[in-house]
Amino acid sequence: MLLSPNRLTMLNIGLVVAVMCSTLFPVVGGAQQVLPAATPSDDAAAAAAIESLAKSRFKADEPGATIIATRNGKTVFRKAYGLADIAAKTPLKPDDVLRIGSVTKQFTAVGILMLADEGKLALGDDVSKYVPTFTSKSKPVTIEHLLTHTSGIPNFTDDAEYRINRGKLSSQAEVVARFKDLPLSFEPGSRWAYSNSGYFLLGMVIEKVSGKRYADFLAEKIFNPLGMENTAYEGFERSAKRRVEGYQDADGKFSIAQKIDMSVPFSAGAMVSTVDDLARWDAAITAGKLLKPETWKKAFTAYTLTDGKKTTYGYGWGIVKVQGKDAITHTGGIDGFASVATHVPGDKVFVAVLRNSIGGSSNHTDLATRTAAILVGRPMREFTEIKIAPNVFDAYVGRYELGPNFVLRVYREGNRFMTQATGQGPVEVFAETEDKFFLRVVEAQIKFVRSAAGKVESLVLFQGGREMPAKRLPDEPVVARKEVSLSAAQLDKLVGEYPLAVGFVLSVFRDGETLLARATGQGAFQLFAESEEKFFAKVADIRVEFKKDAAGNVTGLVLFQAGMETPAKKN
Repeated sequence: MLLSPNRLTMLNIGLVVAVMCSTLFPVVGGAQQVLPAATPSDDAAAAAAIESLAKSRFKADEPGATIIATRNGKTVFRKAYGLADIAAKTPLKPDDVLRIGSVTKQFTAVGILMLADEGKLALGDDVSKYVPTFTSKSKPVTIEHLLTHTSGIPNFTDDAEYRINRGKLSSQAEVVARFKDLPLSFEPGSRWAYSNSGYFLLGMVIEKVSGKRYADFLAEKIFNPLGMENTAYEGFERSAKRRVEGYQDADGKFSIAQKIDMSVPFSAGAMVSTVDDLARWDAAITAGKLLKPETWKKAFTAYTLTDGKKTTYGYGWGIVKVQGKDAITHTGGIDGFASVATHVPGDKVFVAVLRNSIGGSSNHTDLATRTAAILVGRPMREFTEIKIAPNVFDAYVGRYELGPNFVLRVYREGNRFMTQATGQGPVEVFAETEDKFFLRVVEAQIKFVRSAAGKVESLVLFQGGREMPAKRLPDEPVVARKEVSLSAAQLDKLVGEYPLAVGFVLSVFRDGETLLARATGQGAFQLFAESEEKFFAKVADIRVEFKKDAAGNVTGLVLFQAGMETPAKKN
């Protein structure tokens, strides 16, 4: 019943409306804990440990995942769990084809870098040199800015128009038109902010410079030479093997994922692949194929901002740590599918997990990180979750300052406990004790600290061998809203169906003197009137404003939450 603050989701139960993202919770600072090697070095023992992890993550009668783990170029673990098709009860197989979402970005990045190595473009080139329809800005936006998510170009998948129209075939010009004239969010190179817009433009640059379609260029230059026959831009497959069905998980209730036309994500997230092909890709990277050694090194180096601070992203890869070991990774999420691919270069370890559902609580990123940790000999601690009452967590809700202009927001989303750091995506946390919580995407914990009077005044983030205290900031002002009473006749004018996206409808209906709203597949919540047109919810910071024509007829609404305005016409 609640809109998630995550711009990738719409209402509380986790219905994914727009993804193609990568959420990284980077290690803050440089000091790392040194852990003793505790995993048996032989492959059989490692495989058994991975199997023990994986089998608890997926159910046999639900969508699942394909998994591969390699060490020193040898496959240690390769298995599939769950169903490829729920209706037909078809089990997933390890060689099945799935969408990989934003893992696509590393192929786009390497395509650009290959052209740079050939001298056909320079990373410092202004993007408008190759994409004239992209309006030149006061500060040049370079190809490197696009590669590193430091361009300042607004992310078009955050826009309501994306959620509504992503199922429609779109030209490149139509997609670029959604963001080309928008002001930059910041001066290029000064900040990091994930932007699918930038990677969409990179695909256009590849086409302009190479003279080939994006799909053909990658097939000819990367996929065919490396034997990746089941990897392709969806719709341009070169093998007879087609991808499996993708599902939306809403608290364990699965439905076929909404349609998305791959012309929309394009070079930011339109690829399909298999775990076997991704392992071939990793082997080629390890062998230094396709690019010059110095280019590969640059791709895996965190970008330095204009103020000298480092980001946690290189060229198409996130720069992270796995139990103190340098690693590169990327996650992906797109309608019906979620993915993660992680490489630990120093140990020649690679893990890929491809999942044929999106939403819900299946932590494929946690599984991939823990699998990599086993293979590098530094297994992560397993935490035991306890259940606590939501009102206990409410005492911790607020903002905590980890550093200058770096705030960790703590909030509750229904019965889920969430955090979100400045410039990053939301991350769910789980109770270990009543005042200590752990993450599953990385090994990190948060402990809330009370004053002698019992008031929560700070927290400590434990990550990467460091303890990072964060003082609680003053609460943001709460807007007082005054309820007014409306007649049944006034409420009846508002009753109707309001599509927020393809296949995703907000139904507004009356129960006696009460106005209620319900999103597709979710529970109803009450709307309280501030006026004849403006309503609010009490379960979360949700506002709805109904729109009328000159004759006073209701024609649509706008849904406000988490800084987003989502319009919907009345059916």
